[in-house]
Amino acid sequence: MNEMFYAIRLPAVKGEMLDQLLSKGWYRYGSNVFTTNFLEHNEAKFPVYWIRYDMPNITFTAKQKELFRRSKKFDVRIESFSYSESLEQLHDLYVDQIDFITGPSLASIMEDVECTVFNSKMIRIFDDAKLIGVGVFDVGKNSIAGIKNYFHPDYKKYSLGKLLVLLKAEFCLQNSIKWYYPGYIVPGYAKFDYKLFLNKDHTEIYSIENDAWSTFNEVEKSICHPYSR
Repeated sequence: MNEMFYAIRLPAVKGEMLDQLLSKGWYRYGSNVFTTNFLEHNEAKFPVYWIRYDMPNITFTAKQKELFRRSKKFDVRIESFSYSESLEQLHDLYVDQIDFITGPSLASIMEDVECTVFNSKMIRIFDDAKLIGVGVFDVGKNSIAGIKNYFHPDYKKYSLGKLLVLLKAEFCLQNSIKWYYPGYIVPGYAKFDYKLFLNKDHTEIYSIENDAWSTFNEVEKSICHPYSR
């Protein structure tokens, strides 16, 4: 696999433009869009595969419905993204507890905090008045891009990371949005495997070389394994 990484900045990435970029393996970081086919971690390089969910064909499993049921005790709010110190403070708590690569701050990940480039929304989860979970996503015409999920370490037992994936999926179903792009998976790097829990049968993987999407089940046995530098 030839290694590649490209990033560009555009004045606006909304509606059909976001749909088109996502369909070609381009994703958002800060105010840029980028694409790559590898990830560096601990002196090794891992091939990455951009994925998407075909939402109209997805129904929630019994276990996923149980996550929704357990979350009924919390207050879930979905609204336009608005940067605040409370969002950043929770992100700081989250980063202190994880053992994988992520942006050092929410501001660095978003950058476009005024939402002039992207049409960004956020999910906030509260336990009474306490903010315990946040999910950020960008909305196109017929797609969303999941940008960030994070949560309070004290609430790990509630699987809030997976719940936020489900809440974004529910947003798609409620708004007749076909494609949900959660980013990429990395074979051999288990920290990204949670992205496949929604529904493997209706997950698609993008081939940069062929400029085509295939179902995960079609390519699962043939995707590359990590390779050393």
